[in-house]
Amino acid sequence: MPILLVALFVFSSIGVAYESSNKPFFVSSNTYDLVIIAPKIFSRALSPLVKHKNDVGVKTILKTTEDIYREYNGRDKPEQIKYFIKDALETWGIKYVLLVGGLKSGRQSWYVPVRYSNLDDRQGWDLRYISDLYYADIYKYENDEKVFDDWDSNGNGIFAEWNWNSSVKDVLDLTPDVCVGRLACRDLFEVRTVVQKIINYETGTSSSNWFKNMVIAGGDTFPSDDNYFEGEIITNLSSSYMKSIGFNITHLWASDGTLENSNDLIMALRIGAGFVHLSGHGSALVWSTHPPHNDTLWIDSLFTYQARSIRNGEKLPIVVIGGCHNNQFDVSPFNILRDIRREGLGYFKSDEYEPGSFWKLEWIPECLGWRLISARNGGAIATIANTGMGFAYPGNYTLNGLDGWLEPRFFYDYSVGGKDILGELYGQAITDYVSNFNVHNDRSDCKTVQQWVLLGDPSLKIGGYPN
Repeated sequence: MPILLVALFVFSSIGVAYESSNKPFFVSSNTYDLVIIAPKIFSRALSPLVKHKNDVGVKTILKTTEDIYREYNGRDKPEQIKYFIKDALETWGIKYVLLVGGLKSGRQSWYVPVRYSNLDDRQGWDLRYISDLYYADIYKYENDEKVFDDWDSNGNGIFAEWNWNSSVKDVLDLTPDVCVGRLACRDLFEVRTVVQKIINYETGTSSSNWFKNMVIAGGDTFPSDDNYFEGEIITNLSSSYMKSIGFNITHLWASDGTLENSNDLIMALRIGAGFVHLSGHGSALVWSTHPPHNDTLWIDSLFTYQARSIRNGEKLPIVVIGGCHNNQFDVSPFNILRDIRREGLGYFKSDEYEPGSFWKLEWIPECLGWRLISARNGGAIATIANTGMGFAYPGNYTLNGLDGWLEPRFFYDYSVGGKDILGELYGQAITDYVSNFNVHNDRSDCKTVQQWVLLGDPSLKIGGYPN
């Protein structure tokens, strides 16, 4: 049976001007710029990164999860960590938070825990999904007073809740107050790998010709009889912003035959690029799309296991991936046992409309977005993608909102806004979306910002520091 790939489309039109937000993303400066949160077991492996950051002028401190759990109160570990971030923001004036730790290898517990959103998008696929925006959204406003946002406004212990009956709903702020990124490392080997990649990137990328390259890829995301190829339209907009500041664009599109299989994308990445934008479908296992007017044929363009085949050395891009679940970093082979206990033999059910959870592919070892970063001898320096089912408008509405608006906004803020720190750029794009769309009353808009996760260093200097 073919791998089930999922993407969601919403038939609706919205009229929102593509203008700069009048609410700039929060930045400050004081005692420290960056706090790294990690378990004690990772401390020694992270010490070169702490030293490097301080050497380049990013005042950095490491705080272990063990210390946080001893020093801060909260209903659970994520809330304890969030209270620490609030304290660090108010006491030290931090700008960036780097969470280092994913699932523990061979287990279903976390080095640095996640917060799951309990928004029901009425699609029946994501019962819940990871939202690291929880750690960035520190405050909300009540009666014009800034207070801690625990993402549980109704106090029932279900975080970021939005029941199918909209009367049961947590009221969230959703605007980030600090830049948050995660390195979803599962062991010391991965920590050492990504630390070295970050140091090499920031010290060796400046003045490199390959950095001024951008690779875009897409196809006919929602095939129909029209000639609107959504993935190509979305990535073309992103590339237009980058081309205006001197980037060389390599486009791989299904419509003109430049994207026919994974080899096309891998060979383009091997040359080296500062940025990559893929727009289409996906799962934790693969990014894919359709050729024009053909919803039965898939162009599987990059599988998780192919990340190590890119072999682009230190020519590492920042990769924005449009599709479903590409940054779902809670996948694990142990999820098979969990889901069989829940569903029995129904776990393997292949019904088109009610498939068993086996077809969600949550049993693979690592998601595509994280494997690109953790791969040695190449891959990516950071990925931004969805932890759950992605949303996009079909046809000529595709740029009007959801991923079709948010993803190009990242490149707009880089080219027009001039931001060159990864977390600030990512946070500004989310802030812009919250300012321009009805995220508090529309499930699709709310989920769009909640599930768009940065796997990477939020303090990363895009293009590296001058030599």
